[in-house]
Amino acid sequence: MAETDVSILEKLFDGDNDENIFLFGEDGKELEFEQIAAINHDGEVFAVLHPVGAPEEEVLVFRVDADDEESLIMVEDEKLAQKILAKATTNLQE
Repeated sequence: MAETDVSILEKLFDGDNDENIFLFGEDGKELEFEQIAAINHDGEVFAVLHPVGAPEEEVLVFRVDADDEESLIMVEDEKLAQKILAKATTNLQE
């Protein structure tokens, strides 16, 4: 694996990595995200990402697919997303 060819999971948990993450939307269009936080919660890994170009307060929560660590699935459960965001905020303040 080339140095620049690292998995999304590796990028998320690399404290020195500040590269943006690129994902593909349902329409196949490439989307760019700034990394905010990676969170372990109830045995799953979540990513809090900010869409590049969106208002600063806009963030999205994704779950890392356990079967394919290169796949992120947007969390649509509002209560779960709020738990992850609260945990991310606490971690960032520490």
